[in-house]
Amino acid sequence: MPAVGGESALRHHLEALARGAPDQDRMSPQTADLVRQQLQYLGSTLTAFGELESIVFKGVGLGGFAIYTLKFAHGAAQVRLSVRADGKVEGLNFRPEGDGTPGAFVACSEEATLKASTGTIPSS
Repeated sequence: MPAVGGESALRHHLEALARGAPDQDRMSPQTADLVRQQLQYLGSTLTAFGELESIVFKGVGLGGFAIYTLKFAHGAAQVRLSVRADGKVEGLNFRPEGDGTPGAFVACSEEATLKASTGTIPSS
């Protein structure tokens, strides 16, 4: 079962991250620090994904993290979330799954010619 308040905490933090203003008061110090380090990446990814359409709880993984699948207007992501008893986010792992566009393999010699498409989800 998901933690009580987990989905509402996830929605709250996604909205705050999309605005570029994470709610660090509702995160553990360690999680707040990690989010600060990744804020530009998270914000640009959420902007590219567009409006959140659905959140589906998938189960509980290792370490007690609740696993959610998120569907956005232009992409999808998996989130693993751990919420403490006081409601603060203890752990947050956001893994974009792209927009459904198939990728391709290219030779290493072609790396210099690769370019990002405008408006696409950043990948790393």
